[in-house]
Amino acid sequence: MKEPNFIIIGAPKSGTTSLYHYLNQHPQVFMSPKKEPKFFAFEEYSLDFNGPNKGVEQIKQSTVTTYSKYLKLFETADKYKAIGEASPIYLHNPTAPKKISQYLPKVKLIAILRNPIERLYSDWKHQVRMGWEPEKNFLQALKKWEKREKENWLPYLNYFPKGLYYENLSRYFNLFEAEQIKVVLYEDLKSDANKLMRDLFHFLEIDENVTIDTSKHYMKSRPIPKNSIVESFLKLLEKITKKGENAIPLESLSSFRKSLSQLNKISEKVSPSVRRYLIKIYQDDILELQDLIDRDLSCWLV
Repeated sequence: MKEPNFIIIGAPKSGTTSLYHYLNQHPQVFMSPKKEPKFFAFEEYSLDFNGPNKGVEQIKQSTVTTYSKYLKLFETADKYKAIGEASPIYLHNPTAPKKISQYLPKVKLIAILRNPIERLYSDWKHQVRMGWEPEKNFLQALKKWEKREKENWLPYLNYFPKGLYYENLSRYFNLFEAEQIKVVLYEDLKSDANKLMRDLFHFLEIDENVTIDTSKHYMKSRPIPKNSIVESFLKLLEKITKKGENAIPLESLSSFRKSLSQLNKISEKVSPSVRRYLIKIYQDDILELQDLIDRDLSCWLV
């Protein structure tokens, strides 16, 4: 039975979904129909996590915990040259590197990294949007991660470790040859996705001249309401303005609704004070990462 010969290992909220879909367009590539099987993080794991039921049920339904079921994901991949999957949890999960090296010692690994502060904020917003993160105050959510980890909460909510890229990648470089690991940046994807994909095609030793569509951006961020009651009220106002059956002039009501809607949205950017706090946390790791991957990452420190 076929095994994957490459894995996108992360980081979460750094473009892994786009890479999955772009690679899946290549005629020589087979991507697991289950994008994130997460097998190497949770082999034979009970998945009995604490936390919001919605998130716990999602991880139970989406995770493959036995190798036989994992291999079934690739049972129709015989005619393909590059066979892969994408589980972003592998990058920061402490047990995944060793598991991967035991099962697939010759596998190629792709990591895509994003400014750890931007990644962290995007991650938190995603968890809130999905209903997996009950804390709608960003800083308060960050302060709870250690307590949650001790209480075996849903691993999606362990925010800080996901951005320690040097620490996380070092586990892989200690177990695999450097030639097996390809590290790219989210900035590469944003600036020239086609060039990045040709680079990945070369790494995977498949036809580099295949044209794919990189115009669609996957898992794009959407505005998140701070208060669900206010959001319900806004939806009611929207219905009223559409019907036009009210004593208040439509233009005034519409303007009020838009202003209130804006006030009820979680900010799209990290505040300057929180950014400075997070830079202090990630600075040493970023500086070590620069040397490891030979890329200038000074823009992540401002």
